[in-house]
Amino acid sequence: MAMYVGLMPNQVRTSSEDSKVVKSYSNNYEAAHIVVNHHNVGGGLTVTVYGKDDSSGFEYSLLSTNIVASGHTVMKIGPQYTAAANVAKEYIPYQFFVRVTASGTNAYGIGASII
Repeated sequence: MAMYVGLMPNQVRTSSEDSKVVKSYSNNYEAAHIVVNHHNVGGGLTVTVYGKDDSSGFEYSLLSTNIVASGHTVMKIGPQYTAAANVAKEYIPYQFFVRVTASGTNAYGIGASII
């Protein structure tokens, strides 16, 4: 059974921002689909999914994409996928979050289905 997590609500933003940290340890989740609804891209976005080590606080990149036009982008992380653009062949870690590095004024929201 999948679980939905709202990472960043749809709104206009003018600076870079991190989502909340999601703990995916329950129910043996292995994968995630991160959906970026970028309905007004004014300067560009780099969306990166990070794993986070709970003990040390160390953050490590799992998947990154650049967005320059309005639309929807789905980023997939899971051991059953074949690595490609916007797809990482990795298990979803115990903790993960999304960091958006932005330039200009952008309107977007991000959600995740953890599978």
